Amino acid sequence: HTLIVIKTTDGDLLGGYADTPWGEKTRPAGTGLRRSSSFFGSGKAFLFATSPDCSEEEKQEKDYDRRPSDSMHFYMWTGENEYSQICDVEKGSMGMGGGGSFGWFVQDDFTVGSSGRCYTFRNPPLTKGNDGSFYIVDVEVYGFSSLSERLSSGKLSCSSFGSNALLSPNSVTSYGRRSSISSSNSSIVSMLG
Repeated sequence: HTLIVIKTTDGDLLGGYADTPWGEKTRPAGTGLRRSSSFFGSGKAFLFATSPDCSEEEKQEKDYDRRPSDSMHFYMWTGENEYSQICDVEKGSMGMGGGGSFGWFVQDDFTVGSSGRCYTFRNPPLTKGNDGSFYIVDVEVYGFSSLSERLSSGKLSCSSFGSNALLSPNSVTSYGRRSSISSSNSSIVSMLG
């Protein structure tokens, strides 16, 4: 389970939640296809943004004018396709959403990205202006594990339960910032697998 937060040079925040691990893995049934060449993920994924580029109709439909200017907008899986995640380790790119366009897509060592309307999440472009293109200042990736996963892996024992057990910093793993891992195209993706 990962939460990816992207900050653009315009100060916009966008990203997504994915419950399927990122990285290269062989598809089931011995097809030999790798995740780097096709979409994967589940309907639990979603996108978010602070400054989506909504049409006037979308603004009225969602009551955007009534929201605080810094509020977060969420776009849940529509069920129209299964294009939740895509990752290409060799090209150093990854994205979420598809059909029409990517919900968001980052490339070139995580320095540039784009966002457009996609059928997977029925989102508007997640940044304003520039035809959905943006430059990246920072990428943060947070990994999560469920309580049952932690118990079964031995990372949490029943004796560690207490008033702060579920709020422990150990329950969230931060994989780092783009600036500290930009030396390799696939370094962030390898940390997500």
